[in-house]
Amino acid sequence: MSASAVLIPKYHMVKAALLDRMTDGTWHPSAPIPSETELCRQFGVSRITVRKAIGDLVHEGRLRTVQGKGTFMTDPKVGERFVQRALGLYEEMYRRGLRVTTDVLRQEIVPAQPDVARRLEVA
Repeated sequence: MSASAVLIPKYHMVKAALLDRMTDGTWHPSAPIPSETELCRQFGVSRITVRKAIGDLVHEGRLRTVQGKGTFMTDPKVGERFVQRALGLYEEMYRRGLRVTTDVLRQEIVPAQPDVARRLEVA
C-alpha cells in the first residue's frame, strides 16, 4: 500500500488538531474547550466525529467532561509535553508513509528517589 493510499479517520485528524491546541497554548489547563457544535463548525465534520475525538481524549485523561458545564482540559502531567512531541513525530512520519522504529538500548530497574517513591506510594 502506498503512502497516498493510507486513509486516516476524520476523528483521528480532529483529535490530533485538538491535541495541538492543547499543547501550543491555544487552550489553557483547566479551561473549557469550545462546544461540540463549535468544533463541528471549525473542522467541518459531524458531531459523531467530534464526539469520538473528544471521547478518546477523555479516555486518555487529557480532557474531562462535566455534565451541563462542558469539556475541560486536565492539568498536564510531568513530562507530558515530551511524550506529546514524540508521539507527534511518529504520527507525522506515519502520515508521510514512513516507518519509525525504536530500539531499546538498555533497560534496568533503579531505586526510586524519595520524592518519587512518595508520589508513587512505593518503598
